[in-house]
Amino acid sequence: MALVISTAAGGGMKSTIKDIVDSLTFWGTGKIFTYGKAVAAVNWQGVNEKKKIKINRDVTKLSAKILHRYGRVKPSLKVKILFYVMRFIHKRFSFNAVDKGYWQNQGWLGHKRPW
Repeated sequence: MALVISTAAGGGMKSTIKDIVDSLTFWGTGKIFTYGKAVAAVNWQGVNEKKKIKINRDVTKLSAKILHRYGRVKPSLKVKILFYVMRFIHKRFSFNAVDKGYWQNQGWLGHKRPW
């Protein structure tokens, strides 16, 4: 499980979050929560009170969602498919001996799975 938070004075949070979520997905993260907010300020003191209250409310709701899912996260179908594709590649080809050794040590080339 992961939480990606991105803030900015203006825009750009969406693409930043997407890049991080893509990486976490390829790393096998089962559930990814995200929160992005344009704060129109360079530090917390510069954020207006109305926006601070909204952020606090949003983060409280998100925290409840995360706590509700804690310990009950299963990998998505996409993560499982990526795992099996990489497993196939490591079993059939030897592009990277270090990676293949890691997969062997984890038991993932046999019957063991990370979930």
